[in-house]
Amino acid sequence: MKSRFNIVASARAMFGACAIAAGSPAMAERPVQDFVEENAVGWVQISPDGSRLAMERDVDGVRAIVILRTDGTGEAKAITLGDDADIYDVRWVNNDWLIAVQGRYGNFEGHKVYKSRVVSFRADGTEQHLLEPRGPMADYGADVIWIANDGSPRILLAYRSSIFMGDTGSDPQVDEVDVSTGKFSKHVSPMQEIWSWYADGDGKVRLGVGREQRGSRIRMVYRDKGDNGLMKEVTNISGDEQLVRPMIFLNDGKRALTISNVDGFDEVYELDLTNMELGGKVFGVNGYDVSSVYSDPSGTQLLGIGWLADRGRVQWFDPRMQQAEAMVDAALPNQSTQITDWSLDLNRHIVKGYNDVGLPTYYLLDSKNRSLTAISKTGDDGNWVKSQAMTYKARDGLEIEAIVTFPDGQSDAKNLPVIIMPHGGPRARDTTSWDPWAQFFADRGYVVIQPNFRGSTGYGVEFEKAGLGEWGLKMQDDVDDALAWAADKGWVDADRACIVGGSYGGYVAMRAAERNPDLYRCAISFAGVADLPAMMRQDSQSYFGKFLRSYWRGQVSDLEGVSPLNNASKVGIPLLLIHGKKVQRVPVDQSRDMARALEKAGKNVTYIEQPKGDHHFSRDEDMVQFLLESEKFLDQYNPAN
Repeated sequence: MKSRFNIVASARAMFGACAIAAGSPAMAERPVQDFVEENAVGWVQISPDGSRLAMERDVDGVRAIVILRTDGTGEAKAITLGDDADIYDVRWVNNDWLIAVQGRYGNFEGHKVYKSRVVSFRADGTEQHLLEPRGPMADYGADVIWIANDGSPRILLAYRSSIFMGDTGSDPQVDEVDVSTGKFSKHVSPMQEIWSWYADGDGKVRLGVGREQRGSRIRMVYRDKGDNGLMKEVTNISGDEQLVRPMIFLNDGKRALTISNVDGFDEVYELDLTNMELGGKVFGVNGYDVSSVYSDPSGTQLLGIGWLADRGRVQWFDPRMQQAEAMVDAALPNQSTQITDWSLDLNRHIVKGYNDVGLPTYYLLDSKNRSLTAISKTGDDGNWVKSQAMTYKARDGLEIEAIVTFPDGQSDAKNLPVIIMPHGGPRARDTTSWDPWAQFFADRGYVVIQPNFRGSTGYGVEFEKAGLGEWGLKMQDDVDDALAWAADKGWVDADRACIVGGSYGGYVAMRAAERNPDLYRCAISFAGVADLPAMMRQDSQSYFGKFLRSYWRGQVSDLEGVSPLNNASKVGIPLLLIHGKKVQRVPVDQSRDMARALEKAGKNVTYIEQPKGDHHFSRDEDMVQFLLESEKFLDQYNPAN
C-alpha cells in the first residue's frame, strides 16, 4: 500500500541558503573541515504558532541564531547576541520575541563574579534588551521560572540584588518582566533562605525552596492555587533529605509531578502539595535517570518524560504526541528519532533524527498535513564510523560504561594507538551520538575511548555520589582503568596512549600528566581546570565554583594536592594546552598559569591561546585550529603510523 505520508526530501528549496551542504567525498584522511561542518546546526526551536524556526548555526564563521519562516517565504535572519559571553537556553516567548541566557565574568561592588543575564530579542532582529531592573542585579539574574502562554511577551524572572550574605537582596526575588520593553514589576519579595522559586501554568508563584542553618535544614514555603496571600511554611526536615521540586503543577491544584531519587534513580512521582509528600511513581527507566518532564501548553498536564540512554529518549503520554511519533517512525524507519519541540497547538514538531553512526538531522513534522521536511542535512556519505557503548570494571569493582570508536568501525582491532578522552562537566556523560573529536581521531587511526567515570550523570544517585571528593583520585582511576581494560582486550597498545579532554576533561588530561605520566605518551587539554582552589574561590553561581562546592562539600581531600598547577614539577610527558581567551566557564588564567609553571619547571609544554575562542567553539576556525594542532602534536609524540 502506498504511504499517505509525504516526506520532503530536501530542505534546500524550502530554506534556501540555510540548508547544510553535504560533506566531501571519503578520502584516506578526511579534510578537517568535514568534522566542523557536521556540527553546523546546534539546536532548533519552533515558535508558538509554528510559523518560524530559530536555530543555532554558523554564519560566515560566527555562531548565530538564525530565524526563518516555515513556509519558505522571506529571508533568513541571523542574530548575534555578543561575542564574549556564553549563550544558552534560547526560548520563544511569543511569536515575535525570544529570550536567551548570557553568562560572563564581571564585577559587582568590586568583587569578580560570574553574571547570568537574560537577553530578549525580536525575531526580525530589530530590537534587543538586556533584562536588568532599575535597581541592582547581582550575579544571579537569569532564572526564568515561567513564560506566558497567552501570546503576551511576559516572563517571571528570579534574581538577586546582592552577593553579601545577610543582605535582604542576597536571596532572590521574582519579578514579572515584559521582554518587549524590559519593564520590571515586583511579583514576589525575597524570603530568607529561599533560593529557588516555582510557578504554576498560570504564572502564580506557588513554591519556594531553600536551606538554612548552614544547610542542616530544608525550608519550603507554599501558596495554594486559590490563595493570593503570603507564602506559608510547609515543612521542617533535615538537610540530608532530597529537595522536592515540582516539575508540573497539575490542574487539580492539589498535586504536582516531581523527580525523586528515593529508589536510587531519578524517577517521576506524584507530589501531594498539601503536605509535600511523595505519592505514586509515574515513570522510571531501568538503569538510567529520568532527565526531563514535558508539559502541555497550559503547563498543567503531562505530555511526556525524557531520559538519556545511548541517545535521548522520550515516552509520550499524550495521544497527539504518540500519533506524531508514530508518523515519524513510519517515515524514518532506519533512524533513531526524538521530538524535541512543538507548536502550541501540537500540530508542528521539531524532530531530531540520528542515523546508525549518530549523525543528527533536524526535521519539521507537520502532523496535520502529514509531511516531514528536512531542516538540516548532514553530509552522510556512508564513511563515518559507528561508536559503541561497552562496559568495564574499575579497579574497585565499580562497573563503568565507555563509548568506544574504532578507526574502521570494527571491534577486531589489534594493538592500535589509543586516545583516552574523558568528558567535561563532570556532571555529564558521553553517548553514541556523533562526536567530532572522536570521529576525527578515529579517522586519523586511533581507537578513541570515552569513559563515563564515577560522578557522571544519568546512572543513578549512587553512581553520581561515588564521585564526591574524587576529582583527580578515584575519578582519575576510572579513566586510567579504561586504558588497562582496552589493552587487556588486545585492541590497543598501552604504550601508545595519549589522553585528551576539554573543560573537566582537560583537568583530567593535566592531572594524568603529573599523577601517572608512565601511562601516557602525551596529554592535550582544551580550556582545562588547573587550579581547583582558584575555581572554588569563584562566586557561587560560576559553573565550576558551584559544582566544585557540591563535589567537595564535607570532604577532607586536599584541593591543592590534586591541582595540576601545584604539581607542575611532576609532569613527565609533553603537554599541549589550548584555551580560548573568551571562555567564561574556565577563565583563561587557568591555562596561562599552568603554562608558566611548566615553563619555569623546564617541562615540554605548548600553549596556544585563541583570541576570540569560547568554551563551545562557536567559531569554526577555532575548532579547526584545535583539531589541526592536536593532530600535529600527536604526530610528533604519539603517531598513529
